[in-house]
Amino acid sequence: MNKRLLIILIILVILCISAGLFLRFYLTQHLFIKPKSDQDLLEILFDADFPGYSNFEVLDSEGEGLRRIPRQMQIAVTIETYPEPLVCDGEVYYAMGDPMALNVQWHTIECVGQMVLMERARLTMNSGLELDRCYSETINNLLVYWIREEIITPKDILSPELRKIILDLASDDEYIKKVPPLDAGLFDTGNVVVHQVVDDGESSEPAYVLRCDGSVDVYLVKYWNNVYQATKRNAGDIFLPDTLTREEVLLIQAMENQATPQIGVEVEVTVIAEPSCSGWTCDLSGTFYEGSVEEGNILPGIDMGFSQHSYCSPTAGDYQTKTDEEGKYHFEIYLHDTDQLTFSVASEDYLPYTLQVNGMDCLYCSCFPLDHELDPLGE
Repeated sequence: MNKRLLIILIILVILCISAGLFLRFYLTQHLFIKPKSDQDLLEILFDADFPGYSNFEVLDSEGEGLRRIPRQMQIAVTIETYPEPLVCDGEVYYAMGDPMALNVQWHTIECVGQMVLMERARLTMNSGLELDRCYSETINNLLVYWIREEIITPKDILSPELRKIILDLASDDEYIKKVPPLDAGLFDTGNVVVHQVVDDGESSEPAYVLRCDGSVDVYLVKYWNNVYQATKRNAGDIFLPDTLTREEVLLIQAMENQATPQIGVEVEVTVIAEPSCSGWTCDLSGTFYEGSVEEGNILPGIDMGFSQHSYCSPTAGDYQTKTDEEGKYHFEIYLHDTDQLTFSVASEDYLPYTLQVNGMDCLYCSCFPLDHELDPLGE
């Protein structure tokens, strides 16, 4: 009798636990997290009231966006570009969780450039723009067009100095006629060069670098973060969002007949921090010495290797550089606390050298600069 009662109690406990787990799942999925509508997501991604956007249309929408059931939306956005409006098709991906994923990818490089221009125009209208800053002329030309077409009013430009510049240009009937139309907003796709960073036959994906002068370099790399190994970014150069497909790049590459080879380019690391990867932008620096850390023992011209292993940092990869005349080196990296940094030297004059540093030891960039001691061969 006692044994039967025990079995019944065990079955009841299992049923209660199962019911509790099911109720918890149901509540967290359907009651405690309010599903976002398509319109909610568009308002998060875009400032719908911003005058650069004239229409938003959801072409298709699937999924809830809760936990493991992501929402995928096909959208068409009309933007007020010069010299006439442009409709851009894109895909929105949304998944509620930890972290939340919400992003949009555009089908063409033209729309990527136009959307970046919209964002720059919004910032300019709110805060003004230094005349010597990159893309200032292109942004000003768009604002002049908007004023002339009554898409915006003068009071929408908050900076008095910029407002006067734009109004003076807009009053010149000949000025707008001389503005060159750029099919990608901040640049023209006819001013794009493709660089092949992978060997022939290897799979690749494109990474876009918009230069301060309005030209665009498209790097075909094996992995996106390899672009840091292939290009030297100067002040004002920015990375553009990726397109949904590679069709645009392949068309450009076909026009060029052959991509410009970029194998073995020396590295200078720069970074755009990704919001999904919490960490710190660090000036990774150090000095190499012979034997001991003393001022007279610095080692200029040392070939060193540096590797950043990371699950999320956009600067992860392998790099090579030389120490300068003072025995120093500099990289700019985005550091996450789970990263591992490896420094190495292989030289005919010194014993092999390897140093590994964990990201947890460098919280808030606290472990830099580093001192490295190389022991000469024969000692």
